[in-house]
Amino acid sequence: MEPQSLEQEIQARGLTAPRVLPEDLEREIIEAQYHVFSGTTTTVCCLTMRNGMTVVGESACADARNFDIKLGREIARKKAVEKMWPLLGFRLRDQLHGSKRAELVVDEIETTLPAAADPSPALNPCKPVELGDQVHYYEQVEGKITEPMIGIVSKVLGHGHLSLVVFAPNGTPHARTNVQLVYPGDAIPSEQFFARPK
Repeated sequence: MEPQSLEQEIQARGLTAPRVLPEDLEREIIEAQYHVFSGTTTTVCCLTMRNGMTVVGESACADARNFDIKLGREIARKKAVEKMWPLLGFRLRDQLHGSKRAELVVDEIETTLPAAADPSPALNPCKPVELGDQVHYYEQVEGKITEPMIGIVSKVLGHGHLSLVVFAPNGTPHARTNVQLVYPGDAIPSEQFFARPK
């Protein structure tokens, strides 16, 4: 059986997650400059990438009688391209990390949308909140209810009240004590602050 190339093996194993490919490296290169130092066989290749970053590869042969300028350039370029792999790998990892952070932000925004009021508590069973649970936190200002904020239960008080650490829309944490807990289907209280289980 003929050995597979790395790309064939990746395809055969169904590995299709984001990765850096040789063609990605080539797309980044906008210029290649070569220099052979006078009186030597040392050839340097300087590759300039689209963002202005440069990488350098070099080659040389032990005996000048074996020197071939074309081969020296090929080897120097290959070594320069090899130095691009970790750079593009880092960029991809950074993009994936940023994408994951964006997904978390979207998830957090989606989970902070107010729960639809359900007049039937039987259809909307909620477990009691516990220390460390997340809740939706609301404030009533001049008769209007604010957009929900994320609250984390720091203490469960008696008679359906909680102490919370509330995160404002800009991410700043604030302590709130004696916040009334309201379950879906319950009437909105007249108190200035209230929370609803997530």
